[in-house]
This record gives sequence, structure tokens and C-alpha cells, in this order.
Amino acid sequence: MGDNRDNSTDSRVLSAVAVGPHQRVVTLEVGPAHDRVCLVLGVTAQSISCLHSTPADARPSAGAVDALSVTVPRT
Repeated sequence: MGDNRDNSTDSRVLSAVAVGPHQRVVTLEVGPAHDRVCLVLGVTAQSISCLHSTPADARPSAGAVDALSVTVPRT
């Protein structure tokens, strides 16, 4: 099979955060260029769950995300 992919439909990992030994929260951008969607997924060894979705053009700017960042204490 040749590689005739349309790069406008490629998925992109925006972030991946470990929240436990085998659990992660992953943010992806998926879909065609004109209809991109951001997905927040909960990923474990057994399953993947969609926690949230939003149109990619509705993502906040990096500055807005920094202003809302919260430090979670490790236990």
C-alpha cells in the first residue's frame, strides 16, 4: 500500500498527562482541516473513554490555559 494520505486529516496529540501508574489523560486534535475536533480522552490499559470534545477552533489560547492551570498535589 502506498502512502497517499491527506495530511489535513491526520490526528495530532496535543498533550498527554500521566494521572496514575497506568492511566493518562490525552488531548487529541482529529478530523479534516475544515472540521477539526479536540478530544480529551481517559486512557487506561483496559479502555479509552471520551471525557470531553469541542471544535478545535474553540480551543483557548495558551495564555488562557496558563491562567487556569492548577497544581494537583501528588499523594
